[in-house]
Amino acid sequence: VALIGLMISLVQQDDVFCNQEKIYIDKFISQLSETKRHEITEKLSNKELSGLISIVETLDAEDQNDILNKLIEIAAVDNKIDGKEAYLICFLANSINVEVQQVVNFMAESYDFDPKLLDEEISRMNNENKQALQADNKNFEQKKQNTDASTVIGYRRHSKL
Repeated sequence: VALIGLMISLVQQDDVFCNQEKIYIDKFISQLSETKRHEITEKLSNKELSGLISIVETLDAEDQNDILNKLIEIAAVDNKIDGKEAYLICFLANSINVEVQQVVNFMAESYDFDPKLLDEEISRMNNENKQALQADNKNFEQKKQNTDASTVIGYRRHSKL
């Protein structure tokens, strides 16, 4: 349930559900019995990303690594892992206490992932957060929180001044 839900979440990150990703997921799901597919569909209907990650956190380390590897594999199936996909993978890695830098290095070495894409995604998210805070501050006085998207995934590649 968690793997299929995370696979679907991952391929939706970049707003482009390419044919290779569809084939990958269809091939994976076709290995399941009709009963199992129906059961998983039912369970997924009310699961959000946080619930899926909670399930993965309860698994043993081998199963967690298997899920992480499958997510990296599906992210790379269209010959590129983009920043949004990498961010979700790194978020999961951090949630299950896997060293995020090792995951980034693995994606770079095995799938030609450019870590700058993750840095760009972190910057984009930080800018969105700043804009949201500024909009909130116009309406009422609010204590400003300095949260950096890289700390959410335990990734401190870039330095702060």
